[in-house]
Parts: sequence; structure tokens; C-alpha cells
Amino acid sequence: MQHKISELCDKVSVMYEKSMNLRRMKYDTPKADRQEHMIKELIFDIQALSGEIYYDRATHPKLEKEK
Repeated sequence: MQHKISELCDKVSVMYEKSMNLRRMKYDTPKADRQEHMIKELIFDIQALSGEIYYDRATHPKLEKEK
């Protein structure tokens, strides 16, 4: 893990906020008024954030010192 735990938690919080916005845009907005491009952008943002979290698999430098 190259990032601090607090940074990881912040990314998860941002993903949650974006997912709630996505849900509102998709399901609380009449189909005729939806902004499909914004919905797609939120999906791409959430996927990018989850990819960053998934691929951050290296051992954190502080943990290396403990070994």
C-alpha cells in the first residue's frame, strides 16, 4: 500500500458520494430529464477510483521496516 490509510478512507468516501449521486441521477430523475453523459462520467469515475484502490497492492514502506 503506497498511500496512507486516511487517503484510502477518503477515496472510499468519495466513491460512496459519487455512487449516491449516480443513484439519484439514474433513479430519481425522469428519463426525459436525465443527463446520460453525466451518468456515464460518474460510472467512469467510480471505476477509476476502485481500480486505484485495487491496484495499490505494494507493501507500505513503514510495514517493510517492521519485517
